[in-house]
Amino acid sequence: MYRFLIISLLFILPITANANVPEKEAQKHLTSAEDAIGSVVSNYAFTDQDGKAFELKEFFGKPFIVSFIYTSCPSICPTILGNLNNAIKKTGQGFGRDFNILTISFDETNDTPERLKAYGSRFTDDFTRWRFATADKKTIEILTKEFGFYYKKQGNFFDHMNMVSIVDSKARLFSNIYGIDFKPEDVLSPLTEAIKNPDAKPVKKAFKRQWWNPFVDTVKLFCSTYNPVTKTYDFDIARLIGIIISGGTILTIFFFVWGRDIKYFVSRKFLGRLSR
Repeated sequence: MYRFLIISLLFILPITANANVPEKEAQKHLTSAEDAIGSVVSNYAFTDQDGKAFELKEFFGKPFIVSFIYTSCPSICPTILGNLNNAIKKTGQGFGRDFNILTISFDETNDTPERLKAYGSRFTDDFTRWRFATADKKTIEILTKEFGFYYKKQGNFFDHMNMVSIVDSKARLFSNIYGIDFKPEDVLSPLTEAIKNPDAKPVKKAFKRQWWNPFVDTVKLFCSTYNPVTKTYDFDIARLIGIIISGGTILTIFFFVWGRDIKYFVSRKFLGRLSR
């Protein structure tokens, strides 16, 4: 009986820890996102973190960054916004003057203005420059399709793309940044181009396979902790060591329970081949 319980844990833990979109499907969604580059964003009605109604056209006229999240996301969305926060810190006075940020929740059922404000306060103390908002279900569906952003409800959570978009002053989708571990320059380079050259042509890029890499993303997500002082997610070496120890413990238990059987199986196969 104890063997069954231990082996069940060995199989269940990896499945619940990290759900992944199949590679072929991920490729399709990333292609859709890149195909959206260059298209003009339509106007939409939103409600922000203060319960105030506004329209997307209020952002038109200068570049702005768009990120899609849901506040119940355990690790990925906070990590993306933490890295985005790291990037905008390097822009100084440019933030608010040259560009703004709009973070949109696609969980319109649960993400009320109150939840959005509490969530947004972890990343900004100025909601005039970085706004958090949501809209009705139909609007979110049309908007995310226009951006080429994929999300799908899975139980209490969502499968979704890890993507930040830059919209230029002409309301064109100018560039997408993919993954959870992007560096400040990954955002600032296309953003600076959109600011300095309003006539710059949006360029589709060959994206790297990042966001569906199960092992790398799992390590980065589960080894990061939120720092309330810097309002960013920092790599936690102690947590990584804990994961390694836990993994080693599981392997030790596995070989303790099944060691004799494995040794017998291998020796039988090996000796069987030698006797032929």
